[in-house]
Amino acid sequence: MLFSATLNASVEDLVKPERIHASPVNAVAQTLEQEFVKAPSEELREAALLSLVTRNYSTKVIVFCSTKEAAHRIAIVLGLCGLRFAEIHGNLSQGERAASLQRFQQGQADFLVATDIASRGLDLPCTKTVINFHLPVDAGATAYAGFKALPCFRTH
Repeated sequence: MLFSATLNASVEDLVKPERIHASPVNAVAQTLEQEFVKAPSEELREAALLSLVTRNYSTKVIVFCSTKEAAHRIAIVLGLCGLRFAEIHGNLSQGERAASLQRFQQGQADFLVATDIASRGLDLPCTKTVINFHLPVDAGATAYAGFKALPCFRTH
């Protein structure tokens, strides 16, 4: 309830609020599977990722990391395990990024390790799975609950 001795224009605006919804709340595409993998500890996060990519998701996978350093570290770990990868982040030149994208799109790399630079305006229809090594802002509710998780998204 609102009580006021004077009703000026700004107060009148409060009387008639408008709500605009661009899309249904929590809508998820029908072709999207979501999975959260709990890592026992922060130290075992990389081990959990390696388990995922060697057992469940082995081709056309994008792994998003929150920092350039983390992306490069994951790329090194994948390489040490003999997995074919490409990396894309801000420490690479535009030419190196383009070459990495081309390797991923042509199937010469099974994994694209990236920062959010790859989430801006890129269309990679060949992608089957997206793994967020660090929780994105949208999935922050999981972090608030105290979970250490790797959200995985897979299309049919």
